[in-house]
Amino acid sequence: MATRSLSKSFGGVVRAHRTKQNLTQEQVAERAGIHPTYVGMVERGERNCSLDIAAEIATALEVPLSQLVEEAEVSQRKKAIPVNRKGRQL
Repeated sequence: MATRSLSKSFGGVVRAHRTKQNLTQEQVAERAGIHPTYVGMVERGERNCSLDIAAEIATALEVPLSQLVEEAEVSQRKKAIPVNRKGRQL
């Protein structure tokens, strides 16, 4: 279950960086040497990509792989911490 959650978080981070750079899934796929459908599946957390593919995606986005992974971990942790309506930890 944690892997699935991390995959979704990683995909969200990939999508955020891609859209921030005004890139299409097709452009990222071409740069990474993978199929555009696969990029979409990674972004939706439907595929666990290999470390090699994750590195290719990071290179295509011109972002260090370590940064993508760290942002995904932070995102996952934020979702796991219960907070009250004022945003304070419970």
